[in-house]
Amino acid sequence: IEEHLREPWLVGAMLVSVGLLIWLLDSWGATMGRLEQMTGGRALMIGIAQAVALVPGVSRAGITIGVARGLGFERPSAARFSFLLSAPVVLGAAALKLSEAVSGDEPVEWGPLVVGAIVAGVVGALVIRALLSFLESHTLRVFVWYRIALGLGVLGAAAAGAF
Repeated sequence: IEEHLREPWLVGAMLVSVGLLIWLLDSWGATMGRLEQMTGGRALMIGIAQAVALVPGVSRAGITIGVARGLGFERPSAARFSFLLSAPVVLGAAALKLSEAVSGDEPVEWGPLVVGAIVAGVVGALVIRALLSFLESHTLRVFVWYRIALGLGVLGAAAAGAF
């Protein structure tokens, strides 16, 4: 993936196409489903969507929230499940990077590392809380337009030879 799927035209195309898919799924999805109604099959489909996000430009949170919406979950429940689903991925990536840092040639500055991790955790929790509050009364449309604009910008820059 790192070597073959990082082409700017692909990233731009994925930004636009997945943005449109999120819009469709958000519009199509009913708003009745809550986390208590999550089944193994639904969780598996959302998990498969998370794996698709390995392709650059897909957006792990966007695709998992979109698929959960398409499966009938209300926006805050879809976002909450998406963030819960990310926890093992984030912890695994952190463990991998930490082991690489410890086994590397340079000394690890533990103080700044711990402070940075704490600050990132607190800010992340605040952002998640704000997003969940936002999704109580708004659609995903603002994220769709952002993705489309960014994707068109990337495609335009790639066509102009900027990459």
